[in-house]
Parts: sequence; C-alpha cells; structure tokens
Amino acid sequence: MSPASGVQWHDNLEAGWRQARQLKRPMVIFITSRQCIYCDAMKRDTWCDQSVTQQLRDGYVAIRLTPEHNAETLSRIKVPAYPTTLIGLPEGKVVAHRIGYQPANTVRSLLGEIANSIKH
Repeated sequence: MSPASGVQWHDNLEAGWRQARQLKRPMVIFITSRQCIYCDAMKRDTWCDQSVTQQLRDGYVAIRLTPEHNAETLSRIKVPAYPTTLIGLPEGKVVAHRIGYQPANTVRSLLGEIANSIKH
C-alpha cells in the first residue's frame, strides 16, 4: 500500500468518510493489525494488484484502520478477526463485509459488483 500504487489511503474514518461524501464514492475500509500475517499478505498481494488499485483510484475512497491508531472508532465496529474489509456507501451504510484474507480476484469482483449496483 505504497504511494507508488497511486491509491491514497486515509488513516482515519472521519477524513475518509468526508471525502467519500464530497466525491459521492463508496468507501473500502480495510481493518488491519500490525502482527497479522494475513493482513500483510493482503497488503502485499491484494491491495498492490494493479487491477484492484485501478478500481480503487477510479471509484472508491480507501480507508485503512488499525487498533493501534483507531481504537475509539474500532470500538464501535464489530471486528471478529483481522483483516476485515468493509464496503460502505457515502451515506454511511455498510453494503459488504468480508472477514479474513481476500485474494485480489475476490476483491476485484466485489468492487465491480458494488460499482455496478450503484450505477443502476
């Protein structure tokens, strides 16, 4: 999840949500933890996949939350395991919830489905 990918990851929900409302784009909320091998695998394999980063840049606001930096926010969200990935609409409704490692092809399909459902 480097700046080279061209995806701007917000490190707090409020800033990301504000941008999602301004741009009228859904949010991808990636909830991760420091010592989580599956989170690291998603950072390396899923979020750096070229087609996934393209989808994020073109139609989503990306938010990354960690218990180390977002404890108050995460106390209001049920996080049964790390990583957890949520897709939320700018109005605040969560429309997708995935627990655990999600490979690039799964995330690519999910982002495509959400984008298509919003257009219709």
